[in-house]
Parts: sequence; C-alpha cells; structure tokens
Amino acid sequence: MNNTMRWDAARYVNEASFVPEMAASLVEVLAPQSGESVLDLGCGDGALTARIAAAGATVLGVDSSAEQLALAHARGLSVARQDAHALPYNARFHAVFSNAALHWMREPARVIEGVARALKPGGRFVAEMGGAGNIGAIVTALESGLRARGIDPAPLNPWYFPTPAAYARLLEDAGLVLRSLQYFERPTPFARDVGDWLSLMAVPFLAAVADPAKLVDEVRATAGRCGRLATGLRALALRRREARLMLTGGCLCGAVRYAVTVALQDVYFCHCAQCRKAQGSAYAASVPTPRAAFRLLEGEAQIKSFRASPHKRRWFCGECGSPIYSEVDEAPMLRLRAGSLDDSGTLTPVAHIFTDARPAWDEILDELPRYPGREPGR
Repeated sequence: MNNTMRWDAARYVNEASFVPEMAASLVEVLAPQSGESVLDLGCGDGALTARIAAAGATVLGVDSSAEQLALAHARGLSVARQDAHALPYNARFHAVFSNAALHWMREPARVIEGVARALKPGGRFVAEMGGAGNIGAIVTALESGLRARGIDPAPLNPWYFPTPAAYARLLEDAGLVLRSLQYFERPTPFARDVGDWLSLMAVPFLAAVADPAKLVDEVRATAGRCGRLATGLRALALRRREARLMLTGGCLCGAVRYAVTVALQDVYFCHCAQCRKAQGSAYAASVPTPRAAFRLLEGEAQIKSFRASPHKRRWFCGECGSPIYSEVDEAPMLRLRAGSLDDSGTLTPVAHIFTDARPAWDEILDELPRYPGREPGR
C-alpha cells in the first residue's frame, strides 16, 4: 500500500474485515496449487495470504505497512516490508496476487513492471482494485472541502482508480497478456458512520486541515448518506513465455535506476588500482553487459561520470556516490557493477583479473582462474 499512509492495523481488522471477505472468489480465480510460489502484493494483515498458503502454495506477503505486517507475521506467514514501486524480484513467482491494494499505489506503471519481472514466464497476475468512479462522491466532497480551504488536494489524494482501458494499456505495455478484465459496481453500505470510514481510510485529507471534524461533516452532508458506490476492476493477465528477462538495479539512495533486458551471468573481480580507488575496496565486481541492453530508467540528472583514462569513463550517482558501471569509448560492452543489481541470483563469479596490481594485503582465497591483466579475449 501507499507508504504515506499510517495504518491503525487493529482497527482495520475490526472495521474493514469485509475487504478480504468479499475477495474469496478472487482466491478461486487464482486457484493456488501445492508447490507453487505466490507473491501477495499489498498483503495487509495476511487474511488472504493465509488462505493461499492453506492451499499448499509457498506465499510471500509484502506490504509497506509495518503495522499490518506485524499482524500477518503473527499468523505465522512469511512476510517482508517492501515498496511495491520497487519490487526486487526476477522470474521468481508462479503467480502474483493482489486484492484492494493496487489503488493505493500512485505510480502504477512502476508497480506493474515489477509484477511482470517477478513472474516466471507463463506466470499469472490476479488482482482486484478500485476502478474509475470508485467512492466518487466522497472523493469529490473531500477535494472540494480542501479547495475551499485553499489547499490543493491532488498531492494528498492517496488513491488511483483507473479506467479499464487505461489499466489494460499498462498491463500490455509491461509485456503481460490480458486474459480478462472485469469492471463492476459493488454498492457497499458503511458499517458505521462515514466519519469512521474517513478517519481510517482518508487520513491524508483530514490531516491536512485544521478542522477535520468540520470537513467530515461536509462530506457527510453531501456524500455520506447513501453509503459508498464502489466500482472495481478484476484482472487476470499472464507473462508471455517468450518475454524478455528484465533485470533492474540502482544506487544506494535510489535516485539512479536502470534496467537490463538480457540475462547476465559472468562476474569478474578486477584488482586494478583504478577499480580499487573507485570502489574503495580490494576489487570491483563487474559484469560484462551489452550496451544496447542497458536502459537508464531514472536519475538522468543525478548520474555523473568521471573520465578515469583517455578512453574510459566511470559512471556513478552524484548524490550517494554508488558506482554503477564503467565504459570504454565505442566499446559494445559496459562493465556493470554487480553490487548495484537488485537481484543477482543468476550471476556466477568466473575469474580474478589484474591480479598483479593487487596490494600485499589483498589475499585471494578461492580457486577461480587468475589473470595478471585482462581476461583472455577482451
């Protein structure tokens, strides 16, 4: 869920238990199988995560709310605190499941790209979220109330409610094959007063005004008498079996983000003096990467370079200093720094290079091949 929200997890369980209860049929669409690996994206307190696990699947629940995850962990579930906009998984899960969470994620393209990467080829994405027009009268009343107080509501709105066409386009742009997309209405009465719902679900709006009780009264007067007209989207999409593997990485502070659209494997440990100084360590762990397969996603203004020799540049984040890659002018291959990858499970160390340049304290203890200069063929 959106990490600007601070959840009263126990209250959510007491007052919003209808959310997982209404999604029982979504778990049936997922049809988890024994032995499958499933990612529950925005797992909350783990109510549905537990149902998926009960079917025999191996489930990892992720959420940005520590309060919600504590409840999920108490159920004995495997969980992790994770920003859904920066999922670090590559071809790991047979399925990604999400219920009533995606509409809290305001950068949907990044979320869906992460979902696509996380899926194994042929894996499925099963999700339900709020759709265009969801709680429309309430949103209109909240936004009007803030504008009347001279406050721009746009940056405070925690929700993303897309049209079916817009969401289908995002799924397809990420390389997912859309099998079904349902747009439906689900009128839902308030369990209590609209004010209770607002104080749980619309915290950013209420926290922005000096008179939250008056704002609640205004919403109640214009939109709170007939309950919520909820509209939703339910999607089933598959990752193409022929979809290209996309690896991602970035710097320590997160300003620089990149993608690589080929599988990477070989890691070379370079002990030259330049690499030692650039890394501040005994060697640089570098991965030969086709220049054409490297794509900078974010941080064009933050990524900086230093010409370390007449024909070589070293690129790094200008904010946190993390090394990203080095390149020789006009060469078809970059030397990506292995430690900058989000998931390096496919990498294999193959050799030490420039070993004649290492200082006396740099002792090599493994049995990998050692070359006094560059590796053969380079």
